[in-house]
Amino acid sequence: MFNKKVIYIGFFTIIIAVWVLIFGYYYWGDKKFSTEKIQDDQQDAIFQEESLSKEEKLAQFKRRMNFRSILRKWDFYSIKNMKETALQYYLNAYKRLPNDTVLEKKIWDTYFEMKNYEKAYEYYKKIPSGDIDLKLKDKMLRALLYTWNKNMRDEFNQIIAPKDMKDYYDKVLVCYTWISNCLSEIRTYSWSVDKIKWIQKNMVDYSNVTDSDPNSKYAALAWDFFKNKDYLAAALVSQETLSKRSNYTSVLKIAWFSWYELWDYKKANDYLQKYYAIEPKDVTVTYLLWIINFYTENYISSNLYFNAAVLNWYRPKTELQKRLAYNYYIIGDKKNMLKVFRYILDEEDTTQDDYSVALFTAIEEKEYSKAMLWANKWATRFPQADMIFAFRWWLYNIRKDESSAIKNLQTSIWMNPRNAVALFNMWLITQDRNNFPDAKKYFQSVIEADKNWTFWEKAEEQLKDMPRKMNELLSQSWATAANPQQ
Repeated sequence: MFNKKVIYIGFFTIIIAVWVLIFGYYYWGDKKFSTEKIQDDQQDAIFQEESLSKEEKLAQFKRRMNFRSILRKWDFYSIKNMKETALQYYLNAYKRLPNDTVLEKKIWDTYFEMKNYEKAYEYYKKIPSGDIDLKLKDKMLRALLYTWNKNMRDEFNQIIAPKDMKDYYDKVLVCYTWISNCLSEIRTYSWSVDKIKWIQKNMVDYSNVTDSDPNSKYAALAWDFFKNKDYLAAALVSQETLSKRSNYTSVLKIAWFSWYELWDYKKANDYLQKYYAIEPKDVTVTYLLWIINFYTENYISSNLYFNAAVLNWYRPKTELQKRLAYNYYIIGDKKNMLKVFRYILDEEDTTQDDYSVALFTAIEEKEYSKAMLWANKWATRFPQADMIFAFRWWLYNIRKDESSAIKNLQTSIWMNPRNAVALFNMWLITQDRNNFPDAKKYFQSVIEADKNWTFWEKAEEQLKDMPRKMNELLSQSWATAANPQQ
């Protein structure tokens, strides 16, 4: 039988099971997109390295080839929209490949997608100007203008970009002051930038419409900026407009969406609350209040808004349920978290990740019958999933069914010899039996299957410590032999 130490150590390893599952999925599906991804990376590298010398390009290429398989794994996280995970791996790679232009571009782009525009601009500046196309140059200017720092104008003047592009953003910068300055600057513009001409046309159209409220023109101006993704200009114009007419619902919408896109959730929440007080039945607003309260770590309020969104039939429902489960996890309400999973696991779009988290939580809360029910449901729904057998051994182990526990681990390894969770747990069993040769074999398998990942590092640490444990065991054996009566 296994001792409690084995069980507790085993529980720790399940924490990383979710990403190991994703890793396994990627490993088997790697060939489906790896060739295409390599080609994309090579094209990206060629484009970005045009301004480098031949020797520098060759050196970067050699270094990148050494990390090619790792970079593909990290690109996989980006493809799956797991931006924070992808970013951490890109940053770790950048430590090993400093000044690599391809990595700098990936880091910059990930920061931009995560709405961390200040960091995005910081990495963007590291890339030689000649290595950036017009589309990315436009994003660079937007990243700078979104940050609203005191050196913005000086930074802006130093950026080399086409005249039309610089002209437009120059007008946008003026609109960061007052609406009157903004309108005057746009009216006097006489060149041919489409974005400015469109705003001018809208201003003329609104001037020809009889409206008792002059703020309508300002609302139209804010909306034009928002459509152009000039969120800070849209937010500031909206802010000034609302100082004159605080209940202007369409402008409240523009204001909250603009601050949300700028990653300023506090200001977004302020405007959203004002709109919600006027339109409490708007389910989209309820959903957004839930998200903003989640990001500001106000999880109890977030759950209240979430439940209101579900009751009002917001879709997609499963995604909401998953976020609610996570909210309950954050506030330590595992009981309600398990209740939510009871519904999630019956949805058509449930994934193996969902089963992984549900099982771990049920085991943690000692809901063993529920965990086994979900484990069997997982095996039925995903019969080719090797990870379920790696999970189910914990339940059999708790039941003290050693034979079934080991059988499940062996089945998992038979289905996928590179299942790091199963291999790691087989090490726990063999080490507990003081079978160090087999333990070493399983540990080496973990290292081979999980190379360059956090789990691998833990395994390698244990493997290095194994000779010490073997010597201790040998010393104990000699001591016992020398003193048989003890």
